[in-house]
Amino acid sequence: MTEVQEMGPSNRRTSPRRKTYIAARAVMNGGFSTIDLTIRNLSEGGALLQLDRLMLMPRTFELTCKLFRRPVQVVWHRETQLGVAFAG
Repeated sequence: MTEVQEMGPSNRRTSPRRKTYIAARAVMNGGFSTIDLTIRNLSEGGALLQLDRLMLMPRTFELTCKLFRRPVQVVWHRETQLGVAFAG
């Protein structure tokens, strides 16, 4: 796994965010590894994710929940929160 540089969220969003509280999973290694997390806000272009504890996250993974399953790329990571952009 590659550590993502610690940064804050950007104010260059192109679509509005909706506050959410959706249980989700980060799926990695072809589905052999998963991490439970919460989607705290969601937009057309990405999401704010909340982890239960500090951990290193890979730069890319698949985000899955009851609403969708999408590949994502980590844009910023600060302690237990990370901002991701939807890829592809």
